[in-house]
Amino acid sequence: MVFTIHSFYLIMMLYRAELIFEVVSSPINLDHEETGALELPRTISDGVAMRILPLGDSITWGSGSTQGNGYRLRLLTLLSENPVTYIGSQRSGSMVNNNNEGHPGAVISQIEEFASTSLPLRPNIILVLAGTNDVDRNIDLSHSPERLESLLDKLIGACPDAVVLVAKIPEIGDEVKNAVALAFNAAIPDIVDARAILGAKILTVDMSSVKNFTDSLHPNDLGYSQMADVWYGGIQEAAERGWIQEPIFVPQHNHTACGTFLEWNDRFGKIATGVGSGDSAFVSGWQPAGKLAAGGVGFSIEGGTVQSYGVRVADMDGDGRDDYLWVHPATGAATLYLNGGYKDGAIDWISKGQIATGIGESTGVMFADINGDGRDDYLWVSNDGEVTAYINGGEQTGGGWSWTSLGVIAGQGTGGSSTTTRFADINGDGRADYIVVGSDGSLNAWLNVGPGDKPEWYPLGIIATGIGRNLHDLEYIHLYDLNNDGRADYIFVGEDSSATAYINNRAGSKGLVPNWINVGNIAKGVGAPSYLVKFGDLDGDGKADYLRIYQDTGALDVWFNTGSGGAYLVGDGTRFADMDGDGLDDYLAVGPDGAIQLWRNHGYDTSAQKWNWEQQGQIATGVAQRKNIRFADLDGDGLADYLVVDEKSGAVVFWRNGGRQADGSWGWTNEGQVATGIGAGAGVQFADIDGDGMADYLWVAENGAVTAYLNGGRGSDGWIWNSQGIIATGVGASREDVQFYDIDGDGLADYLCVNHIDGSVSEWRNGGLTDKAWRWNPQGQIATGVGNNGLTIQFADLNGDGRAEYLSVDPDSGAVTMWVNDCFGESEGGNGWQNKQCSDPGIDDATLDPGTRWNAVDTTSAWVAALKQWNSNTLPGHLSFSQQMNMNFYNALFETETNMTTIMSSFASNFAPIKDTSTIAKQIIDFAGLGFGLVVSPVWNIGTLKDIVNSIISGSLTITKDTSIGGVKLSVQNNLEEAMSNLLAYWLKAMIALNDNLFSGSTSSLKSLTLLIKDGHVLNFIEKPGDNTIRDFIEQALFAWLIPKAWSLSNEGFYPVILDSGEACSDANPLDKYISDDTAKETSVCYEGHLYYFVSASGKYDDCRPNPGGDGCGDGTYFKTLPGMAALDAGTYGKVTKTDLVQGALAGYHANGNRNGWPVANPGDQATPDTLFAHGIHSPGVVMIPICSPEVAVDGWRKHNTKAPGYPCLDG
Repeated sequence: MVFTIHSFYLIMMLYRAELIFEVVSSPINLDHEETGALELPRTISDGVAMRILPLGDSITWGSGSTQGNGYRLRLLTLLSENPVTYIGSQRSGSMVNNNNEGHPGAVISQIEEFASTSLPLRPNIILVLAGTNDVDRNIDLSHSPERLESLLDKLIGACPDAVVLVAKIPEIGDEVKNAVALAFNAAIPDIVDARAILGAKILTVDMSSVKNFTDSLHPNDLGYSQMADVWYGGIQEAAERGWIQEPIFVPQHNHTACGTFLEWNDRFGKIATGVGSGDSAFVSGWQPAGKLAAGGVGFSIEGGTVQSYGVRVADMDGDGRDDYLWVHPATGAATLYLNGGYKDGAIDWISKGQIATGIGESTGVMFADINGDGRDDYLWVSNDGEVTAYINGGEQTGGGWSWTSLGVIAGQGTGGSSTTTRFADINGDGRADYIVVGSDGSLNAWLNVGPGDKPEWYPLGIIATGIGRNLHDLEYIHLYDLNNDGRADYIFVGEDSSATAYINNRAGSKGLVPNWINVGNIAKGVGAPSYLVKFGDLDGDGKADYLRIYQDTGALDVWFNTGSGGAYLVGDGTRFADMDGDGLDDYLAVGPDGAIQLWRNHGYDTSAQKWNWEQQGQIATGVAQRKNIRFADLDGDGLADYLVVDEKSGAVVFWRNGGRQADGSWGWTNEGQVATGIGAGAGVQFADIDGDGMADYLWVAENGAVTAYLNGGRGSDGWIWNSQGIIATGVGASREDVQFYDIDGDGLADYLCVNHIDGSVSEWRNGGLTDKAWRWNPQGQIATGVGNNGLTIQFADLNGDGRAEYLSVDPDSGAVTMWVNDCFGESEGGNGWQNKQCSDPGIDDATLDPGTRWNAVDTTSAWVAALKQWNSNTLPGHLSFSQQMNMNFYNALFETETNMTTIMSSFASNFAPIKDTSTIAKQIIDFAGLGFGLVVSPVWNIGTLKDIVNSIISGSLTITKDTSIGGVKLSVQNNLEEAMSNLLAYWLKAMIALNDNLFSGSTSSLKSLTLLIKDGHVLNFIEKPGDNTIRDFIEQALFAWLIPKAWSLSNEGFYPVILDSGEACSDANPLDKYISDDTAKETSVCYEGHLYYFVSASGKYDDCRPNPGGDGCGDGTYFKTLPGMAALDAGTYGKVTKTDLVQGALAGYHANGNRNGWPVANPGDQATPDTLFAHGIHSPGVVMIPICSPEVAVDGWRKHNTKAPGYPCLDG
């Protein structure tokens, strides 16, 4: 036999030392010592589907087996020619479909009770093993046969169509107890026969052949294998009698798990055009309330400071009403008066005295809710934009106020200052975002993505273009919520105190940049200067009121905001839930008051070629605000119920869904409060995490941790909730990003993290309760996003297969686009490949094209079978070969690291010594992910694989978010040479981690492997980059980044800038007003016919410009030559040239809308691998040298705001 298979393909096929052809075809248990003849599995009853309920005690659960699978995995292998699904509320063992109804310690009467959970799922085979604990514990043995009869009668009555196999219990190690067991077993055949005579499909199976045990009660792996053989024999006998029929259709609980991995298919596209109605346009309104605060809280200090400068309004106690604070101008100390509410024309102000001692001048003091707990925190912004934060813990029991220091939460370099910085909630997640106001009123924003108290910032870039003119006072710009939609609106206050507003509507596109709606003038003004106008919510209605501050006293005149409209969009009310119990989630349009309009889902109409929605009209009038409503099946009847969650406590009121009535109306029954709650209602979700068909109560903390209460149904004393404690500790995502839906169709809701920026989805598959802890199996990223942000993404099972689809809902219309959740290989998976011979041309003829050979031996079916086996065996694999997968990469990194000392010894002398090598640590951490992408992308950019490996590259960039991998820490280095060597070692570990992830067995890894080998992609020889080529990639990435850094961090105080001459290329110096002829000659670059110069705006502008008193530059010109020009001309370091740097800078400038201050390329962005593939170091956000005309550079140099992004090219 001749195979010309690339070693990469071979390694995958031999993964875990399991030849695919052997593992899938052999039903023999390879884990025990006993050997036997190879027995191929046979189809039973023409391939009938089997929905098997394993019912019993700890033996059914799998106690004593190595992996906890008991007899179930072996039996599943024996039945591999039939579709098999195990059902049950218990989850045990390493196998994927590990459902069962085995309860350790349960006696016969308890097993009868536990059976109630799974019998509604209508199994067609029930495996009963009950009585061992009755015998072992000597529980009323004389009546144990009667208890067994009661159990069997319950099973037969509930599932008369099912085959019931009743096992004699295995022998017990204690001689006395085993004698009792034999007596109990002797009664079983008569009990079974009595019911068989009456027509029941019931048989006895004998477990006395089981001889291998771990203790006196529980079999070992070999014993469980023997049990599986006995069960298999019983199933075969039932099949020979013609008893096994297709399971009864139970639409609301389809628990057939996908055995491979999911694929999103957009074959149906837009399936709903959208229904419902949005809010009317915003209309302003103000109710004058007069003077509601007398002021006089502060005091005048030396210099004549007036009272108004210290006035702030902020919600300090989380009651929804802004309180009055006075901040000391010199120290920042804060004095508080709590807002006790507005009544009878006045606000009850409650003095709390000084609550904070302050850390700096009051100009930098701001209050905003950083961690989303409802209380505004204390922030201090320095003149260069650095932000220090203290979390507001509220009033302490014994008096005083609680503050927790977060230290610096935002560094310098944003262009912000105490006058230009704002904190406001842009996206409505309850966390204040960081915003810098430009001189034209534009907004540059960093989104606060949490998830804990200390924020992580995601750069949104410019989110508002401003008002079209420069402002001499940025106090004109305010960001407050005018319409109670949770998002800050843009308010411009004119010099006459009039106000113009732009309402912040959420948009659907990726990135969360708002859609600003110009609503024009909203307030005529009150005759005060603009700096004495503020906004704050004093009456707690969620809408910012208009405040006029008196300069001398700090008193407040208030106009309450009575405006309306503009608060919600059509898509805000779009929901999906199965309201009629047919297994298909329906389309709901939920109004702000909780009223429901229903469109029943009848699936895809093949004749009409569209999705079929049947309008039902209004089915509920609503009893609560929309944000407090959840839809979930609480009582297990298949119908989604209407649940009202208390906003503060999380308590739940249950309205039972009675379905459509005979007169066409919908029936609802108020069952009252069924849960008291454990925290804020925003954290409450409902999902079935244990597979019993009833939605469980989940409380998601702000950091994504989950506390669960399993739904036990209605009891005699109220609804039963079984506490599970914290079942998930969080994955670094905030509460708003966490959702629970069944993705793989096993009946258990999985933990999903939906990225609210780009709509990508990562999954942690629900593995159920194992060893007293809930197991979540990481699947990696299962969806990359579709160009919309995560706020538009929902999940629902629209085709009734038990797996949730990925849906994008248009915010403006409620239109729905669907990506079907397909299971790879669902239509494949035959066994024809097992019969292929080595003489088959598809195997033997190496001249055939890869696709032909792939299909000739039905390799897809073999791969599907292998994936199913992989998913059913979750033992950890050995990944020692992963380094071999990229030996050339390893060698190149090793050689570069070895040579780093030699390379770097000349680098500093050519470009500039770095003044403080410790600063390079932070720089390297920031560069690690992007640099790794620059290196890995061209390495993988080979042959036909380019378009396939984007997900692999994205995964690698995600890996590099960690600052420590495999023992290598980026923060550990003493000098530049060691720092760079450390970075290379870190990249090497990241590559190994990438390969480990590729072979982890998660959904994302299996999908990546499948794409790599599909259709024979790697059957042909593919030329891989050699050591030297890869080393070139590495050095080019390093020095394209390091050269500009060396200039900006040097002892010489360089501020590099590329001057755009605006002239065509020539030998002349068109910028002789700004640079000398020698500088022009040394620094010039001709790129695409245009002339550019590399120079530095060194020192302060006045020190280096021509003037009668002397010239700091020494050559009568402004700009200074940067060192290293000759080395760049020669490409000495990484073959990087001046042309490369100009090209990279222009890419960043153009990608940023022809503005400087562009962000560093984001390694987490799904588009990054594509860009790095195509452009390498010329990609936007790699080279960070500003580029502009000499006039703009001189203007920025004169201002000398060196921390501003893009300095000295300060656009606008």
